[in-house]
Amino acid sequence: MADDGDLAPLVRAIEASRDGWSGPRLEAQVFGVGGAAEVAMVFDQLCRTHLGAPIVGARRYHASVGATAVVDLVDGRAVAVKAYQPRWTRAFLAAVVHVQGHLVADGFPGPRPLVGPVPLPDPSPGSPLGFATIDEALPEAVAPDGSSTATAPDRDEDRAASAAGLARLVTLAAPLVGSPAVAALATHPLHLPGTADGPGWGPPHSPLFDFDLPTPEAEAIDDLAAVARAQRDDPGPPVIAHSDWAARNVTLVGGHLAAVFDWDSLLLGAESTAVGQAGLTWDDDGVGDQACPDAVDVAAFVADYERHRGRPFTAAQRRSAGAAALYTLCYRARCEAALAARWPDVAHSRAGLDRLAADDDALLRLDELLR
Repeated sequence: MADDGDLAPLVRAIEASRDGWSGPRLEAQVFGVGGAAEVAMVFDQLCRTHLGAPIVGARRYHASVGATAVVDLVDGRAVAVKAYQPRWTRAFLAAVVHVQGHLVADGFPGPRPLVGPVPLPDPSPGSPLGFATIDEALPEAVAPDGSSTATAPDRDEDRAASAAGLARLVTLAAPLVGSPAVAALATHPLHLPGTADGPGWGPPHSPLFDFDLPTPEAEAIDDLAAVARAQRDDPGPPVIAHSDWAARNVTLVGGHLAAVFDWDSLLLGAESTAVGQAGLTWDDDGVGDQACPDAVDVAAFVADYERHRGRPFTAAQRRSAGAAALYTLCYRARCEAALAARWPDVAHSRAGLDRLAADDDALLRLDELLR
């Protein structure tokens, strides 16, 4: 095939994603190079090697835990290419692709896997690089009536739809639990063990966050996180669930679950942990400085999930869900504090810090709100 690709749109998308930010780049950790043009070339090489077509356009680009480019190829296909930090192992990503393919084949609204995991091409031999996956790009999300937007967004309706979607994912994935093909999901790359006690933070999800920087809130957050961590995981049977069930990854249209992304957030673990985390994050679209849900809001999500699950959690599971929500809130607050410490002259979100200051450990009493 002639070299008729065009990387300029992707280079511009990568550069636009960095507007206003300086300091450590995720791309350097993922690709071994950090320049926008160099990163675009790696994405292009992946598409040429594994799909036989170069990139000619870019729909969007995002870098957080991994680096994702949704691109158009010269043959008319649109694909989503995601590259991962080295701590995402081939075994873990292969398990993700296995579950993702199973769910999409069952009608769950996610992108169909095409390629991967495959090793990232190394522009500077010797770098400890990781892997990439390639999925079909999903079309615009629509409601069952064909509309692309809700006429009157209703938060209660959306919350119920989000909870129902997570319950459906857990139900559809249940036949895979216990299979060797998904065993690697039991240890998520972001859940690397910290110390045996205390908050147990592993390495933050992005190099932007440095938890070693001195912050006035750190000690209080860590103390609360340690309490939540000790109460978080119930001993019930594990399930496969999505551990970053948030509006930035879950598209709702008109009270309907339309699309789910970020499949490398799959985790084999306690159901109540996944549901508690989702109760804290389900409406977080990653844009602006929206308030974090309070304990009443989280309880409402858990109640919606229980209804669609078909049976209530036990009291112990409800307490575990509340602890999981609190631990997630503490992590968010810790990230906010770290950003403020690194860039004190830049305005940052304080939603997590503000919620902790207002509610303290209220989430640990989630069971009382659900009785």
